[in-house]
Amino acid sequence: MSGGYYFWVQVSLAASNRIGKEVIETEHGPSQITVYGNSFIAGEIVAEADDRTEAVLTWHCSILRRLSRRGKVGEVF
Repeated sequence: MSGGYYFWVQVSLAASNRIGKEVIETEHGPSQITVYGNSFIAGEIVAEADDRTEAVLTWHCSILRRLSRRGKVGEVF
């Protein structure tokens, strides 16, 4: 789904991922994978993490701000 979809339905979406190397044990011995993550919060860009550095993203979701903007869907604000 595109980022515009979340704007129209006014749903906040946060997705997290992980980065780094992980070793998992299999029946054939250890196996290593490299994970490249990109975490994001959909909608207005409030914070961004890259795919190489460990980071914690936080965002305070103001319900009152959401409600005041909901009536302006379709308007430029």
